[in-house]
Amino acid sequence: MFDSNEKKIYTILLFLGSFQAFMGWFMVQSGLSDRPDVSHFRLSAHLLIAFIIYSILLDMFCKNTSINADKPNYFTTKYNSQIANVKISIFLVLLTVSSGAFVSGTNAGWAYNNFPYMGDSFLPPILLQESTYPIHKLFNDIGFIQFFHRILATLTLIYVLITFFYLYKSKFKAIYFLSTMVTIIVISQYLLGIIMLKLFVPIHLGLSHQLGSLILLSSLIITKCEIIKRRAINRPSF
Repeated sequence: MFDSNEKKIYTILLFLGSFQAFMGWFMVQSGLSDRPDVSHFRLSAHLLIAFIIYSILLDMFCKNTSINADKPNYFTTKYNSQIANVKISIFLVLLTVSSGAFVSGTNAGWAYNNFPYMGDSFLPPILLQESTYPIHKLFNDIGFIQFFHRILATLTLIYVLITFFYLYKSKFKAIYFLSTMVTIIVISQYLLGIIMLKLFVPIHLGLSHQLGSLILLSSLIITKCEIIKRRAINRPSF
C-alpha cells in the first residue's frame, strides 16, 4: 500500500536502523570493558544516526497528518527560500548535536567553564600554539572540541534567528505561533548551554540540554512541514 517514495524512505530507515544496531555494538567495543568510556567519534555517530532516524520518522508523520481531506493541486513557490533556510537550520542543529556528543564523550565541558573566553583567550590553547596539528589530533583535544561546539552552537543560533526573522517579515500568519516557539526554544537552548558550562556540567542540566536539542530539532521539522502544507492552494482545474 506504500507509494514508490514511501518505499524508498522505509528502505532507508531499514538500513539506518540496522546500521544503528551495528554502531551500538561498534561503540561499546571501543571501551566499557577496560574503562568506563567509549570513543567519542563512535558515540557521536551513534547519537547522530538516532537523531536522523527520529527526524525522518517525524517528518513522515507530519507530512501524512493533515486536517485537509482534499489534496491540493497547486503549490506557490513564494516560500521556497524560507523552506530552504529551515532545512539548513535542521542540518546545523544535527551538526551541533554531533559535536555535542564529542564534548560529552570526552568530558570537555569540564575543561573551560568561563564564557565566551576559554581561560584567558577566546581560542583554546592548541590553536594559540605556533605549530600546526593534524585534524585528528585537534578532535582529540578537549579544548578544541569544546571550542568547536561553541562555534557551531553560535552559528546555529544566529542562522535560526535570521531564518525566523525573515519568516516573520514574510507575513506568513499561519505559522506565527511556531515561529515564536522556535525562537524561544533556540535562545533557551543556547543559554542553557552557557549556564551548564558555568556550573561545571551537572548531570540534570546536561540531560536537559540534550533533550532541548531534540525539542529544537522537532520544532524545526514541524515548522518546515507546516510551511509546505500551508503553501498548498486548492486551485480549480479547467
